[in-house]
Amino acid sequence: MRPADVSPSRFAAAASAVARFAASLREAGERRRAVRSLASLDDHMLRDIGLSRFDVDAALVEPALTDGTLILAERAREARQHQRATAREAQAWAPLTVDARRAA
Repeated sequence: MRPADVSPSRFAAAASAVARFAASLREAGERRRAVRSLASLDDHMLRDIGLSRFDVDAALVEPALTDGTLILAERAREARQHQRATAREAQAWAPLTVDARRAA
């Protein structure tokens, strides 16, 4: 019986896959540390960057390999969109409320 031939290219491919997986684990750990560092900020500071304590906590309960920083970036983007929409709505109603006061 001959030992199974393991070609150098198969070994290199396997080693490369292991290296990529290790790199993704390392990057996931760095992103998780970044999210944890946001958890140390007070609520006012979080609000300044468009996040809430709930947003940070929700990102931390995601599975370990999920990128919590992407989740937080999306939440901050949604918060900015909501603020802009609220401001536009307030501007649209402002002339109507002034007219209503004048009529009274």
